[in-house]
Amino acid sequence: MSRNKFAIVTGANSGLGKVAALELAKTGMQVTLVCRNPEKGKSVLREIKSVSGNQRVELLLCDLSSQRQVAELAKKIRSRYPRVDILLNNAGAINSRRTLTEDGIENTFATNHLAYFHLTNLLLDRLKASPAARVINVASQAQQGGKIHWEDPGLAEKYSGMKAYMQSKLANIMFSNELVNRLKGTKISVNVVHPGVVRTGFGRNDGGFMEFVVKLFGPLL
Repeated sequence: MSRNKFAIVTGANSGLGKVAALELAKTGMQVTLVCRNPEKGKSVLREIKSVSGNQRVELLLCDLSSQRQVAELAKKIRSRYPRVDILLNNAGAINSRRTLTEDGIENTFATNHLAYFHLTNLLLDRLKASPAARVINVASQAQQGGKIHWEDPGLAEKYSGMKAYMQSKLANIMFSNELVNRLKGTKISVNVVHPGVVRTGFGRNDGGFMEFVVKLFGPLL
């Protein structure tokens, strides 16, 4: 029964994450929304509870670009749930300007890839405790133009927002493929998806060229 299942959705305050969290909540399962912004998180929490009629929805705050905060998030989840049935790694960003996280890591790579990698591995024992767990990593078809810049993954020499984004999405796919190999013999399925080019809040808070592009072409999506 769905009521006995536990789901984690990152980047649940808007767009794809919000819709996914709402649909999961409608099935009656326990859903944890992972958001960075407290106000937006509380607002979507109220909305999902109201629309779904499911009060078994909670909010956990986390800046997924921070490895420390991801570790703290995993600790909170582990303290609450004996298992995790669905882990939807959805939160992502695109940044026109190169910035570093508190760990000294390029922000796009930290948020879009390392957060997936770190959180999933920290919750592996809870996923293995499920009768049939599922990990879903949201990537992008943009990975087709990407490459892993092994000599300079932080793109300190030649940064561009799209280059960083494509690299991070390719990393999502490489991680997902390897995770499948390492989880053979378990009951965990791993899926990596391209959600399509849809009109969400993605890129609208970038403040750079990408925000301009998203607003310009948004009505066509």
